[in-house]
Amino acid sequence: MPIVVPTPNTVITSAWGKSVADALNAIIPHELAYTQSTATKLVTVGVEASADAVVIGPAVTYDGATPVIVECFAPAVVPAAVAGANVMLWLYQDGVSIGRLATVQTPAAGVFIAPVHLTRRITPTAGSHQYTFAATVNGGNGNVFAGTGGLGQYQPSFIRVTRAA
Repeated sequence: MPIVVPTPNTVITSAWGKSVADALNAIIPHELAYTQSTATKLVTVGVEASADAVVIGPAVTYDGATPVIVECFAPAVVPAAVAGANVMLWLYQDGVSIGRLATVQTPAAGVFIAPVHLTRRITPTAGSHQYTFAATVNGGNGNVFAGTGGLGQYQPSFIRVTRAA
């Protein structure tokens, strides 16, 4: 993508200008992938290896050298209304868990609701990879809420991958 110089509608075309533009584009963070879900996810699985997918991102090809930020969001995570019940949130790469991002736990019998905004910096190996935001439960079923946004509605859950600065 060329960088437009201050003169309106003028694009850098010289070899020197192109090398400067390429160097700037290589360090400017930008979004590589984004997927959102407007559907609430009922979480029933209790095993990390087969967690319930909350949001599945698209496959993206990486160079093996550039770090990225994987960001996951859900407006409300609700474990079962049982003391000690929890919803564990996982990051998957290519269908395999690469670790727990967070745990939301009910501190006492009753309803506990928490929004989550989670990030992980990682340098993917060269090739195509797909990231998934997933969840498991312990102590009863849980929910990861999402909606369409708007008056009285939850915002969508999402997973986003951006190039790290």
